[in-house]
Parts: sequence; C-alpha cells; structure tokens
Amino acid sequence: MGIRKEKRNLITKATSMMILSGSLLITANNQEAYADTASSQSYIKSTIQKGTVYNCGSLNVRKGPGTSNSIITKVYSGNTVEIQEKNSNGWYKIKTPNGQIGWVSGAYIRLASNNNQGSSVASSQPTQAINKNGVVYNCDSLNVRTGPGASNSIITKVYSGNSVYIQEKHSNGWYKVKTSNGQVGWVSGSYVKIQESNNNQNNNQNNQVTNNNKAKKIVDLAHKQLGKPYVWGAEGPSSFDCSGLTSYVYKNGAGVKLPRTSKSQGTVGRYVSKANLKPGDLVFFASNGKTINHVGIYIGNSKMIHSPKPGQNVRIDSISSGYYAKNYFTARAVL
Repeated sequence: MGIRKEKRNLITKATSMMILSGSLLITANNQEAYADTASSQSYIKSTIQKGTVYNCGSLNVRKGPGTSNSIITKVYSGNTVEIQEKNSNGWYKIKTPNGQIGWVSGAYIRLASNNNQGSSVASSQPTQAINKNGVVYNCDSLNVRTGPGASNSIITKVYSGNSVYIQEKHSNGWYKVKTSNGQVGWVSGSYVKIQESNNNQNNNQNNQVTNNNKAKKIVDLAHKQLGKPYVWGAEGPSSFDCSGLTSYVYKNGAGVKLPRTSKSQGTVGRYVSKANLKPGDLVFFASNGKTINHVGIYIGNSKMIHSPKPGQNVRIDSISSGYYAKNYFTARAVL
C-alpha cells in the first residue's frame, strides 16, 4: 500500500481507520485522508465544518456550484448547515438542517471556524479591469459592500434588473461596480451578468430598445389588470394591493423582480423628475409628505394605473390633479 509522505503525520494522529472500496480511510482532527491500497494515489477530503446562513433572507440551494444549476430547496438566514466541500469558485457543498445536499454561494455562509480562509478576502489579492456594463439578476436585492467579501460592511443595495458598471473583478469573483446613482462598491459576481459588446454605443442603443419594449409590455399588462379588486397583501393575478400590482406587472411583463412593499420599491432604479416621466416608470405617494405609502405605474399623459385602496378596483388616475397631485412624492425609472 502506498501512502504519500504528507499523509503519514495524519495517520500517526488517526482516531479511526477503515477500508472502503479498496481505499484506506483515515480520520484525524475532523479531517479525512484516502490512500489507495493498490497504488500510491491519495488525497485530502475537504474538512467538514459548520456554517451559518447570513446576510440574506433566503439562500437557494442548487444541484451544482453556480447559479446556472437548478434549485433544490432554500435555507434561511440563521440556519446552521454542514459544509462538506468548497469549490474553486467559492461555492460550498452543504447539508441542510433537513438532510438535503446541495451547493450554495459561500458569500452568504459565515464559517464557524475563525481560521478558515473562505470567510474573508485579503485585500492584497489581485484584481483585473473589466469596464463593462452588467445587470443584477437571480436575486431580489444585492448588497454593495466596502470590500470584496461578505465580511465587509454594506454601503447600499441594488436590485434585480438594475444596471451597474463593472470596473474590476477580484480574484475571488467579486466585482467592483458603480451603481446607477454613482455609488462605488463591491458585489458578489454570482449575481451580476456581464453584458458583452464590442461597441458601447451600439450596446447602449440596444439596451434602450430593449427597455422601451419592456416598458410597453409593462403598460400593456397593467391595462389588463383594470377592474380587479384591491386586497391588502394580494399579489395577483385576481386581486392586488398597490405594490402587489407593480410587482406582478414588472415580473410578468419585463422579468424584473421588485421588492414587495411600496417603500422598498422607492429605492429601486434611479430617480426621475416628474417632468421626465416615461411610461413604465414607478410613481410614489406619501400621504404624510415623508414616508412612501402608495405606488402606481405611469402610463403617459400624466396618468397612472394603480390599485388604490380597500373597496376600490385597479383603475387609471391623474397624477397632476386632486389627491395624487397633492401627495405625489417621487418617481423611479427601473428599466
């Protein structure tokens, strides 16, 4: 039986040894080594340790290490998981509290061991210039941080469908981005899709055409909801509250997932003045003049489609006269 020199110290500290399928399994200090009994081939299996889900409401558990793999289940902030392996792209193979096995982004797992290098990122690691546009996807919201790793503090958030300008890529896969409102910080590259183009001008033009098409679909779908009743907490398709309507229309008309409440939706995208509103923009209202408590979808000609309040149905109202002119607060362009 051949066993490499680096395994011998492990064997001398072994707490158990057994033969599995022609290989000697050695366990010591919660670490496993395998030695082929017929050759000198051997390797170290990743240390099994505990981790805690954090910095997210929920985290998708997937069949493989990457967002292109299908979702098996979800784990939630505060859940403890067993980490079995770490992939080179920073994803962890885990065992969930109910025993399911799958892969999650390591950016949202805090390791129980303080000496594990996967939980933090050294600022001295190299970066490469990207200088391309990107789109946030495959998440509700994405934290923008002061440095390339989940241990760094949060500056702001970006949301699904938001455009960002990617300046650099860190060796751990995180991107340094500039948000639509000019803030610069770092985000996990697992949730940003680079928009490839050889010509920035053509790319911008194509984006504008795409956004115009999405806006038309949003307005068309909003019209189809007219007459449906307001129900608090409802997200469609037969009834809506105000933010339930905007969430439903954006998701099904443009593939954009908005935050659930009107107040949270008021942070998405970029500010647009009332004079520069375009169909598809979100318009917000604050009855106390301070806190957003209503949202609608602008459709042009100073009008919006919205779900007003209990006892009323989805309808068209003017934002330039009456109650909605008086309580108009702000607007956001999401596309």
